[in-house]
Amino acid sequence: MRVITYDRTKDVAARHNGYVKTRMLKENGITDRQISAMVEEGTLEKIAHGCFWHPETGGEKPVYYRAIEMNMTNPRAVVSAFSAAFLHGLMDAPTEKFYFATARDDRHKMILPFETRRYYYPLQHFDKGIEVVSTPHGDYRIYNIDRAMCDCYRFRKEISPDELRALKERYLCSELRDAERLEEYRQLILRSRRIF
Repeated sequence: MRVITYDRTKDVAARHNGYVKTRMLKENGITDRQISAMVEEGTLEKIAHGCFWHPETGGEKPVYYRAIEMNMTNPRAVVSAFSAAFLHGLMDAPTEKFYFATARDDRHKMILPFETRRYYYPLQHFDKGIEVVSTPHGDYRIYNIDRAMCDCYRFRKEISPDELRALKERYLCSELRDAERLEEYRQLILRSRRIF
């Protein structure tokens, strides 16, 4: 492959802080065959179908990289539960699994290069509490701190009692928490117990 192809790829990736999509590369004259060759040799890291990370221009991935990569795969997905709690500062470290939610009717196939836990929420509850976070690497959707805390409590058996206690203490100290909103989400969960 010619040096100019690598340079173009690097330039496109640099303009997007390391993340690129097939469409972006093609718009700059890079073919599917060249993209496949760069993935095979490690110049590009495949995130999901049509989504890549360029390690040389991107440097170290940001702390929220899994949320960005989730969004690149399915822009309608929402960071939830313990992953949302971590990104809201309620946990010191991310959980091994990345937690996200989609609407019950969203059957978008989501194969990501890290372990995930996907929840399907009823349509009437899915949109409650979604915030959009803008970063230099792109946007991602996340449940607000109160909705995240409700989801964490709902799935509390997936972490230790000590971790849950620490999470609750941090939540109670957070200036972002809203007791009325928390109660609204708690009632929402009580009315809809089923997760698919």
